[in-house]
Amino acid sequence: MRLLLSLLLLSCTTAPVSNTQKQTDLSNAQMKNYSFLECMYEDEYFPPQLVDKCKAVLVDLCFRIEKEQPQSVEAL
Repeated sequence: MRLLLSLLLLSCTTAPVSNTQKQTDLSNAQMKNYSFLECMYEDEYFPPQLVDKCKAVLVDLCFRIEKEQPQSVEAL
């Protein structure tokens, strides 16, 4: 599990993040209140500022899904 989370963290170090959208602005109540990457925040191995970047990527993805509203798993 730590390896998988480390790979996620590594991919987020180079990913551009808009930081303009806040999780609390999401329309979907379940995603608005979801604790993204909670296990990474609780593990001292992962630097919090990089976990924040990963979380921002996931929140941006949620906004994109809400905007585009894919009609199937394939479209997603």
